[in-house]
Amino acid sequence: MRHNCGWQMRVLGFVVVCLSGLGVGAPASAAVPTTMAASGALVSTSGGGVSDGNYVATFRLYAQETGGTALWSEPPTVLAVKNGAFAQVLGSKTALDAKTLAWGSLWLGLEIAPDPELARVPLRSVAFAARAAIAEDVDCTGCIGPAQVAPSVLKDYAKSAALAKVATSGAYTDLVGGPDLTPYALTAALAKVAQTGAYANLLNAPDLNAYAKAASLADVAKSGSYGDLLNLPVLVKVNASCGTGLVVKGIKADGSLDCIVALDPKALPKDGLDDISNGLLTNQFTDTISSATVPMAVLDNNPDGTTDTIALPDIGIAQSLTIKIDVTNSGISGITVTLIDPVGGAYVLHDKSGSGPSLKGSYPTPDKLVSGDLSKWVGANLKGNWKLKIVDSKFKDNQPDGQLNSWSIAVQTLSSKQVESTGLFKASGGFQTPLAAIAPEVCDAKTKGYIYFDTAKAHFYGCTGTGWARLDGSSGIDIMNQSWAFSVDSNTGGDPKNVADKFNLLSSSSWATYCIQSNSSTTHWLKVDYGAPRVIEAFGVAGYPGGSHKPVSQWQLQGSNNNSNWTAVWAGDTSLWTADGNGSYPPKVTIPVSSPGAYRYYRIYADNWTNGHLLVCNWAMYE
Repeated sequence: MRHNCGWQMRVLGFVVVCLSGLGVGAPASAAVPTTMAASGALVSTSGGGVSDGNYVATFRLYAQETGGTALWSEPPTVLAVKNGAFAQVLGSKTALDAKTLAWGSLWLGLEIAPDPELARVPLRSVAFAARAAIAEDVDCTGCIGPAQVAPSVLKDYAKSAALAKVATSGAYTDLVGGPDLTPYALTAALAKVAQTGAYANLLNAPDLNAYAKAASLADVAKSGSYGDLLNLPVLVKVNASCGTGLVVKGIKADGSLDCIVALDPKALPKDGLDDISNGLLTNQFTDTISSATVPMAVLDNNPDGTTDTIALPDIGIAQSLTIKIDVTNSGISGITVTLIDPVGGAYVLHDKSGSGPSLKGSYPTPDKLVSGDLSKWVGANLKGNWKLKIVDSKFKDNQPDGQLNSWSIAVQTLSSKQVESTGLFKASGGFQTPLAAIAPEVCDAKTKGYIYFDTAKAHFYGCTGTGWARLDGSSGIDIMNQSWAFSVDSNTGGDPKNVADKFNLLSSSSWATYCIQSNSSTTHWLKVDYGAPRVIEAFGVAGYPGGSHKPVSQWQLQGSNNNSNWTAVWAGDTSLWTADGNGSYPPKVTIPVSSPGAYRYYRIYADNWTNGHLLVCNWAMYE
């Protein structure tokens, strides 16, 4: 019998369930189904649908609305609920039998664990099931005979007694007036070739393997014409020659000469320097720029992601570029890695694939991009800000999940401004470095190793990557007595008045200050203003320790460009404070500056000495 229903029940509140399409009925001539479909909705105590998810449900059928024993029960099963609605096939585990459904009325009970069973709902017959109930009246064996069948039903059927014998036997011999087959051969008596028509089935056939089929012959075999030959050789045209100053490079497809200017540099490829120098010279360079801000934490479950930037300088026109990344995460299947170029173009390197905690890749070779084409940057200048963005879309704990360990951009360029020798470079006629009164280039990682001759200082200088350094290692020019060293002062009395006297003790130009306490925290300084920034490479100081004059124990040489913010270019103690008793000039000890820079102002800064007078007699500064 087919049923449907509708009711209200509580599941941790009010739940509305609607069962639709329930039934096991079918036409009397068909097999009776053992299942029926149920659908409905679960409502929470707030009146809306319950949360999406899987619930453990038990369905039962009863003969009464309350009490009694269940006639049928489905074992606990997982009930999937979405937007409060569910659909379930009853009888999928415990079949519904005709005996159970034969009850005049049935009540359906539903239990959602761990709650008790909800109020039962009556099942009501639908049209098809009601019609099927009529068929139950003829549920018998041998009770329908010819007398119960209407004559019109059997009018199109023949009686067995009226049929010919061949109709029931199907035998050829029972056929009345059959044809005479004696003139025909039996199939079994025929040769195989008679049935297939295949040359291969002929007996004692000639062997044709030594013969070629006409269709497989080339045109020249059938015509004998030279014009039908394939891959004809190129024949040089008679009486052809190159012009004056030209040489033959090759023969063109039409037989004419391919001529070029002898030793024409324009005919050489721009990257062919290594070919013509036997690999000793090249104008192709690969610059690798790595991020200086890694490692960087990857933000967990954050749509904004983690972004790092590499600022590419102008290193020329790119022939190729390679992006390398090294990322760790609790699961690389939950992260997306995107490269963003200086104009905003995006290239997806990795998109929530793979497994494990580590992602190391080199793009676009050998690892392929998920989307985007970096080849469009070949032949272009890559200068600008390149960004790497990592988005972790899988929730873990909203704490940093792994990190960007490193990433870099390697750019191969073809230079028109520099050449590299891969072997020993010998210049029999001499070799001259650039001449300049000031450094011709900014000293940084790109110009590291650059050498030039300073015409103003008469010394060679080399770039260390962070600054220019003298190559001969000796002290430079003493600039304390130069005309542009015009202002010297201190924060206490005893100022020297005459720079040209070089702080000579005998000229009464010494600088003296007094302290009251041993290891005084009071700071004192002696300053010089050069009027313009100068790079000091070394200096010397001579003090006078006689009597109450004491050597300094902690002191610095500082530089500044605004006379306010000072940077220590050297720091030391008593061991490098020259105290020879007479303040000789220049001081006996020359001290190299540890952190040179270009500063307009320099000062001796003393902040700790033994009890007594502090006396500076001589001060030398060297470029």
